[in-house]
Amino acid sequence: MLFTSFVSACKGHEATYMQIIDMDDLKKVLEEKMAEYNENVASMDLVLFSIACEHISRIARIID
Repeated sequence: MLFTSFVSACKGHEATYMQIIDMDDLKKVLEEKMAEYNENVASMDLVLFSIACEHISRIARIID
């Protein structure tokens, strides 16, 4: 069970905590943000498998 606010914020909505039901949707948002980071800062080629996406969501929630 995952909850995060950055998925709704990336889709143009107000950043509200919501449950992640579709892991493909989460992975798509994370890949888009990684591509944006690679264009602006540095090239970072990471493989975002499901457990990595879960950890990123938890870390983002703690930082928020």
